[in-house]
Amino acid sequence: MRQVHSQSGFTVREVLAATMIFALIFATTLKVLSGSVRNTQRSADYTEAALWAESKLATIGVEEPLEVGTTTGDFSEKYRWEVEVSEVEIEPPTPVAEVSPSEPEDTQRGGASGPRDSRQPESPSFANLEVPVDIYRIDLRVQWGDDQPRQVSFSTLRSLTPGPVLP
Repeated sequence: MRQVHSQSGFTVREVLAATMIFALIFATTLKVLSGSVRNTQRSADYTEAALWAESKLATIGVEEPLEVGTTTGDFSEKYRWEVEVSEVEIEPPTPVAEVSPSEPEDTQRGGASGPRDSRQPESPSFANLEVPVDIYRIDLRVQWGDDQPRQVSFSTLRSLTPGPVLP
């Protein structure tokens, strides 16, 4: 008696299905990796912009005069900046009026305890209060990119002791 040996293997359909599954998984992996690379580059750009901004803000009012207005410039070929300085007006606080209790003080404590001082403490007057410093708001915008422009903004306050007024 003769035995028939059958050959086992993959059919064309199985090979095509496996190839298609591999191609889909490979394409998805490439898309995820390219998105990661793009996000990493974007993060690096924002970090560099923040470092440039920190450097610029550190010099305003120290190495450069603090003047009200708008100025622009370049950090490098890629990064540009715009600074807007404005003076902040500080209004003196308004005094809070003291409210006298509706019942006499000795009733609140539970009985008479002797003569009561009816004088109210005087409220300080803030009308002539002068602030010994000038406050400036500094708004800094850092921009980069030509094909897809990006921008990040920073704001801070800076105090400056006013100099003597010369005649």
